[in-house]
Amino acid sequence: MGRFECCLFPSLAVWVVQNYAADFPLLHMSTLLVVGDDADDLPLVRARFYVRRPLALRLDVAPFALAYIIAFGAYALVPDLEEVAVIATPCVVLLHVLAFLTTHWSVSVLCATRLSPRSPASASLVCAVAKSGARTLCAVEREEAEAPPAESTPHLFFVYHKRKYLVEPAAAGGSAAICRKLRMPSDEPFAIYLSATGLQMAPAVREAHARYGDNDFSIPRPAFSELLQEHALAPFFVFQMVCVLLLCLDDYWYYSVFTLLMLVLFE
Repeated sequence: MGRFECCLFPSLAVWVVQNYAADFPLLHMSTLLVVGDDADDLPLVRARFYVRRPLALRLDVAPFALAYIIAFGAYALVPDLEEVAVIATPCVVLLHVLAFLTTHWSVSVLCATRLSPRSPASASLVCAVAKSGARTLCAVEREEAEAPPAESTPHLFFVYHKRKYLVEPAAAGGSAAICRKLRMPSDEPFAIYLSATGLQMAPAVREAHARYGDNDFSIPRPAFSELLQEHALAPFFVFQMVCVLLLCLDDYWYYSVFTLLMLVLFE
Protein backbone atom coordinates (compact mmCIF):
# COMPACT_ATOMS: atom_id res chain seq x y z
CA MET A 1 0.00 0.00 0.00
CA GLY A 2 2.94 2.30 0.55
CA ARG A 3 3.82 2.32 -3.14
CA PHE A 4 0.19 2.82 -4.02
CA GLU A 5 -0.06 5.92 -1.82
CA CYS A 6 3.31 7.27 -2.96
CA CYS A 7 2.18 7.18 -6.58
CA LEU A 8 -1.40 8.34 -6.12
CA PHE A 9 -1.23 11.21 -3.65
CA PRO A 10 1.48 13.23 -5.47
CA SER A 11 -0.54 12.84 -8.67
CA LEU A 12 -3.60 14.07 -6.81
CA ALA A 13 -1.70 17.10 -5.51
CA VAL A 14 -0.44 17.98 -8.99
CA TRP A 15 -3.96 17.61 -10.38
CA VAL A 16 -5.41 19.98 -7.74
CA VAL A 17 -2.71 22.59 -8.35
CA GLN A 18 -3.11 22.50 -12.12
CA ASN A 19 -6.91 22.66 -12.18
CA TYR A 20 -7.79 24.86 -9.20
CA ALA A 21 -4.84 27.06 -8.33
CA ALA A 22 -5.28 28.91 -11.62
CA ASP A 23 -8.77 29.99 -10.53
CA PHE A 24 -7.61 32.16 -7.64
CA PRO A 25 -6.18 35.02 -9.79
CA LEU A 26 -9.50 35.05 -11.68
CA LEU A 27 -11.61 35.65 -8.56
CA HIS A 28 -10.91 39.39 -8.64
CA MET A 29 -11.48 39.67 -12.40
CA SER A 30 -14.76 37.77 -12.21
CA THR A 31 -16.32 39.92 -9.46
CA LEU A 32 -18.09 43.16 -10.39
CA LEU A 33 -19.82 45.67 -8.13
CA VAL A 34 -23.47 46.53 -8.74
CA VAL A 35 -24.12 50.29 -8.63
CA GLY A 36 -27.27 52.37 -8.75
CA ASP A 37 -29.46 49.73 -7.09
CA ASP A 38 -29.94 51.19 -3.60
CA ALA A 39 -33.57 52.17 -4.12
CA ASP A 40 -34.64 48.67 -5.13
CA ASP A 41 -36.48 46.34 -2.79
CA LEU A 42 -34.11 43.53 -3.85
CA PRO A 43 -30.75 45.33 -4.09
CA LEU A 44 -27.66 43.58 -5.40
CA VAL A 45 -24.19 44.40 -4.14
CA ARG A 46 -21.97 42.34 -6.45
CA ALA A 47 -21.98 39.75 -9.22
CA ARG A 48 -19.43 37.00 -9.83
CA PHE A 49 -19.15 35.35 -13.23
CA TYR A 50 -18.50 31.66 -13.88
CA VAL A 51 -18.35 28.90 -16.47
CA ARG A 52 -19.21 25.26 -15.89
CA ARG A 53 -16.36 22.89 -15.15
CA PRO A 54 -15.99 19.68 -17.14
CA LEU A 55 -17.51 16.72 -15.34
CA ALA A 56 -14.12 15.15 -14.65
CA LEU A 57 -12.83 18.35 -12.99
CA ARG A 58 -15.69 18.98 -10.60
CA LEU A 59 -14.97 18.83 -6.87
CA ASP A 60 -18.02 16.65 -6.29
CA VAL A 61 -16.82 14.08 -8.86
CA ALA A 62 -13.03 13.82 -9.21
CA PRO A 63 -11.97 13.59 -5.52
CA PHE A 64 -14.60 10.97 -4.78
CA ALA A 65 -13.64 8.99 -7.87
CA LEU A 66 -10.07 8.92 -6.57
CA ALA A 67 -11.36 7.91 -3.12
CA TYR A 68 -13.25 5.00 -4.67
CA ILE A 69 -10.11 3.94 -6.52
CA ILE A 70 -8.11 4.03 -3.28
CA ALA A 71 -10.76 2.07 -1.36
CA PHE A 72 -11.21 -0.62 -4.00
CA GLY A 73 -7.47 -0.73 -4.64
CA ALA A 74 -6.82 -1.34 -0.95
CA TYR A 75 -9.53 -4.01 -0.88
CA ALA A 76 -8.21 -5.83 -3.96
CA LEU A 77 -4.46 -5.39 -3.63
CA VAL A 78 -3.79 -5.35 0.11
CA PRO A 79 -5.61 -8.09 2.06
CA ASP A 80 -4.48 -6.60 5.38
CA LEU A 81 -6.54 -3.47 4.69
CA GLU A 82 -9.70 -5.30 3.67
CA GLU A 83 -11.57 -4.38 6.85
CA VAL A 84 -10.50 -0.76 6.55
CA ALA A 85 -11.73 -0.63 2.95
CA VAL A 86 -15.07 -2.20 3.90
CA ILE A 87 -15.61 0.54 6.49
CA ALA A 88 -14.18 3.39 4.41
CA THR A 89 -16.21 2.71 1.26
CA PRO A 90 -19.65 3.37 2.85
CA CYS A 91 -18.24 6.51 4.46
CA VAL A 92 -17.04 7.77 1.08
CA VAL A 93 -20.45 7.00 -0.45
CA LEU A 94 -22.16 8.88 2.39
CA LEU A 95 -19.88 11.90 1.93
CA HIS A 96 -20.46 11.80 -1.83
CA VAL A 97 -24.24 11.83 -1.37
CA LEU A 98 -23.93 14.66 1.15
CA ALA A 99 -21.76 16.67 -1.27
CA PHE A 100 -24.31 16.11 -4.04
CA LEU A 101 -27.18 17.30 -1.85
CA THR A 102 -25.24 20.32 -0.58
CA THR A 103 -24.82 21.61 -4.12
CA HIS A 104 -28.62 21.75 -4.35
CA TRP A 105 -29.02 23.41 -0.96
CA SER A 106 -26.34 26.09 -1.26
CA VAL A 107 -25.47 28.25 -4.26
CA SER A 108 -22.07 29.03 -2.74
CA VAL A 109 -21.17 25.34 -2.57
CA LEU A 110 -22.46 24.84 -6.10
CA CYS A 111 -20.22 27.63 -7.41
CA ALA A 112 -17.19 26.31 -5.52
CA THR A 113 -17.55 22.70 -6.68
CA ARG A 114 -19.05 22.83 -10.17
CA LEU A 115 -18.13 26.25 -11.57
CA SER A 116 -14.92 28.08 -12.41
CA PRO A 117 -14.57 31.89 -12.20
CA ARG A 118 -14.08 33.72 -15.47
CA SER A 119 -14.16 37.25 -16.81
CA PRO A 120 -17.63 38.51 -17.85
CA ALA A 121 -16.77 38.32 -21.56
CA SER A 122 -16.19 34.56 -21.42
CA ALA A 123 -18.69 33.65 -18.70
CA SER A 124 -21.98 31.82 -19.12
CA LEU A 125 -23.34 32.08 -15.56
CA VAL A 126 -23.38 34.78 -12.89
CA CYS A 127 -23.88 34.49 -9.15
CA ALA A 128 -25.89 37.55 -8.08
CA VAL A 129 -25.31 38.42 -4.41
CA ALA A 130 -28.06 40.44 -2.76
CA LYS A 131 -27.56 42.89 0.10
CA SER A 132 -29.11 40.35 2.47
CA GLY A 133 -26.46 37.78 1.49
CA ALA A 134 -28.77 35.59 -0.58
CA ARG A 135 -27.21 34.23 -3.77
CA THR A 136 -28.96 33.42 -7.04
CA LEU A 137 -27.45 31.82 -10.12
CA CYS A 138 -28.46 33.51 -13.39
CA ALA A 139 -27.56 33.02 -17.03
CA VAL A 140 -25.36 35.54 -18.85
CA GLU A 141 -27.01 36.71 -22.07
CA ARG A 142 -25.93 38.94 -24.95
CA GLU A 143 -27.94 41.61 -26.69
CA GLU A 144 -28.33 41.36 -30.44
CA ALA A 145 -26.46 44.22 -32.12
CA GLU A 146 -27.56 45.94 -35.31
CA ALA A 147 -23.99 46.50 -36.50
CA PRO A 148 -21.96 43.67 -38.02
CA PRO A 149 -20.16 41.48 -35.43
CA ALA A 150 -16.75 42.80 -36.52
CA GLU A 151 -17.80 46.40 -35.83
CA SER A 152 -19.74 46.02 -32.60
CA THR A 153 -19.18 44.63 -29.13
CA PRO A 154 -22.01 42.49 -27.73
CA HIS A 155 -23.67 43.93 -24.64
CA LEU A 156 -23.72 41.47 -21.75
CA PHE A 157 -26.59 41.34 -19.28
CA PHE A 158 -28.35 39.03 -16.85
CA VAL A 159 -31.87 38.94 -15.45
CA TYR A 160 -32.35 38.79 -11.68
CA HIS A 161 -35.90 38.66 -10.30
CA LYS A 162 -37.32 40.00 -13.58
CA ARG A 163 -34.84 42.89 -13.46
CA LYS A 164 -32.24 43.36 -16.16
CA TYR A 165 -28.66 44.23 -15.22
CA LEU A 166 -26.17 45.46 -17.81
CA VAL A 167 -22.46 44.69 -17.64
CA GLU A 168 -20.53 47.86 -18.41
CA PRO A 169 -16.90 47.14 -19.41
CA ALA A 170 -13.95 49.03 -18.01
CA ALA A 171 -13.49 52.48 -19.51
CA ALA A 172 -10.30 53.71 -21.12
CA GLY A 173 -9.68 56.07 -18.20
CA GLY A 174 -9.00 53.18 -15.86
CA SER A 175 -12.41 52.82 -14.18
CA ALA A 176 -13.33 49.24 -13.30
CA ALA A 177 -16.09 47.29 -14.97
CA ILE A 178 -19.42 47.41 -13.14
CA CYS A 179 -22.96 46.07 -13.32
CA ARG A 180 -25.82 48.53 -13.50
CA LYS A 181 -29.55 47.95 -13.36
CA LEU A 182 -31.36 48.91 -16.55
CA ARG A 183 -33.46 51.99 -15.82
CA MET A 184 -36.51 52.88 -17.82
CA PRO A 185 -36.60 56.47 -19.21
CA SER A 186 -39.32 57.53 -16.80
CA ASP A 187 -37.69 60.49 -15.01
CA GLU A 188 -37.35 62.95 -17.90
CA PRO A 189 -39.09 66.36 -17.91
CA PHE A 190 -42.76 66.21 -18.88
CA ALA A 191 -42.16 68.34 -21.99
CA ILE A 192 -39.97 65.62 -23.51
CA TYR A 193 -42.82 63.11 -23.38
CA LEU A 194 -45.26 65.62 -24.90
CA SER A 195 -42.94 66.25 -27.84
CA ALA A 196 -41.99 62.60 -28.36
CA THR A 197 -42.75 61.18 -31.82
CA GLY A 198 -41.88 57.55 -31.12
CA LEU A 199 -39.39 55.35 -32.93
CA GLN A 200 -39.55 56.10 -36.64
CA MET A 201 -36.89 53.71 -38.01
CA ALA A 202 -36.94 49.92 -37.90
CA PRO A 203 -33.34 49.63 -36.57
CA ALA A 204 -34.29 51.89 -33.65
CA VAL A 205 -37.29 49.69 -32.90
CA ARG A 206 -35.18 46.53 -32.94
CA GLU A 207 -32.53 48.15 -30.76
CA ALA A 208 -35.11 49.29 -28.20
CA HIS A 209 -36.71 45.85 -28.20
CA ALA A 210 -33.33 44.19 -27.64
CA ARG A 211 -32.58 46.59 -24.78
CA TYR A 212 -35.94 46.69 -22.95
CA GLY A 213 -37.66 43.50 -24.14
CA ASP A 214 -41.40 42.90 -24.43
CA ASN A 215 -43.84 44.91 -22.35
CA ASP A 216 -45.16 41.95 -20.39
CA PHE A 217 -44.58 40.09 -17.14
CA SER A 218 -44.80 36.38 -17.77
CA ILE A 219 -44.51 33.75 -15.04
CA PRO A 220 -43.45 30.44 -16.62
CA ARG A 221 -45.14 27.31 -15.34
CA PRO A 222 -42.55 24.87 -13.96
CA ALA A 223 -42.57 21.31 -15.24
CA PHE A 224 -43.71 18.46 -13.01
CA SER A 225 -40.23 16.91 -13.04
CA GLU A 226 -38.70 20.17 -11.78
CA LEU A 227 -41.18 20.41 -8.91
CA LEU A 228 -40.67 16.76 -8.00
CA GLN A 229 -36.89 17.18 -7.99
CA GLU A 230 -37.14 20.32 -5.87
CA HIS A 231 -39.28 18.58 -3.24
CA ALA A 232 -37.30 15.33 -3.33
CA LEU A 233 -34.02 17.14 -2.66
CA ALA A 234 -35.38 19.39 0.08
CA PRO A 235 -33.53 18.97 3.42
CA PHE A 236 -36.62 17.91 5.38
CA PHE A 237 -37.63 15.31 2.79
CA VAL A 238 -34.08 13.90 2.77
CA PHE A 239 -34.24 13.72 6.57
CA GLN A 240 -37.50 11.77 6.30
CA MET A 241 -35.90 9.36 3.82
CA VAL A 242 -32.99 8.74 6.20
CA CYS A 243 -35.42 8.03 9.03
CA VAL A 244 -37.28 5.55 6.81
CA LEU A 245 -34.02 3.76 5.96
CA LEU A 246 -33.08 3.56 9.64
CA LEU A 247 -36.47 2.06 10.47
CA CYS A 248 -35.98 -0.49 7.71
CA LEU A 249 -32.94 -1.80 9.60
CA ASP A 250 -35.22 -2.79 12.46
CA ASP A 251 -38.32 -4.97 12.48
CA TYR A 252 -40.52 -2.09 11.30
CA TRP A 253 -39.78 -2.48 7.60
CA TYR A 254 -43.47 -2.77 6.62
CA TYR A 255 -44.25 0.47 8.44
CA SER A 256 -41.24 2.12 6.80
CA VAL A 257 -42.27 1.02 3.31
CA PHE A 258 -45.79 2.34 3.89
CA THR A 259 -44.39 5.65 5.14
CA LEU A 260 -42.12 5.88 2.09
CA LEU A 261 -45.03 5.32 -0.31
CA MET A 262 -47.14 7.93 1.48
CA LEU A 263 -44.36 10.51 1.40
CA VAL A 264 -43.79 9.98 -2.32
CA LEU A 265 -47.52 10.19 -3.09
CA PHE A 266 -47.94 13.34 -1.01
CA GLU A 267 -44.98 15.00 -2.71
